[in-house]
Amino acid sequence: MDTPGFLTILGAGGVAMLVAALADRRTRKRAERERPGTTDPETTPEYVTEEQLVRNASRLRTQTTVLATEGMTPLSLRLVDLRFGQGASKTSSLAGVNVLVCNDPITSMRELLPIFTMASTATTPLIIAAPSVEQQTADTLVANHMAGKLTLQVLVPASGDATALAELAAIAQATPITFIDLRAGDVTAADLGFLELSVTTADPAQTFVSTSHN
Repeated sequence: MDTPGFLTILGAGGVAMLVAALADRRTRKRAERERPGTTDPETTPEYVTEEQLVRNASRLRTQTTVLATEGMTPLSLRLVDLRFGQGASKTSSLAGVNVLVCNDPITSMRELLPIFTMASTATTPLIIAAPSVEQQTADTLVANHMAGKLTLQVLVPASGDATALAELAAIAQATPITFIDLRAGDVTAADLGFLELSVTTADPAQTFVSTSHN
């Protein structure tokens, strides 16, 4: 056998051995990826647990609330229905809002109609705060709010303590009224208070208010 032929055969054999070695290496790497506990740390995907997601969401919600309500007065008032809130957090924010504070439970929609007439004429958002609101009345208020006919927050004490209603009336400079006043139609625009900003959160259930005269 002459030298050129020998070199050609040797070269072909070397190439075959190199191809086989590379194939064997790829096979071993594939097997390591498929075997639990042998994945290359540099290529391991980072998974987020459900606990981390909940913790991060809670932290973000807290930070957002703090930023939005800094310098405002907290009151123990909640939305009577979360459908008044927006987005996943069910937070309701109103700026330049009139305030009606009723010391008695609201049990009928009819008595509120004159108030709505005033609010729609003034095109000003309205807060209605009362110890409680009858469910059918609350549903009607929600329907009007969602239809865009009225921009509302309907608030009730978060813990059943009516003290928060008196605090809201004092801050907004609203005249607390009774259900008899509503029924008699004795409520005027002068009885309404005013807030520059009202932010009600669902978690925690709390209302933050701000006004130029508080």
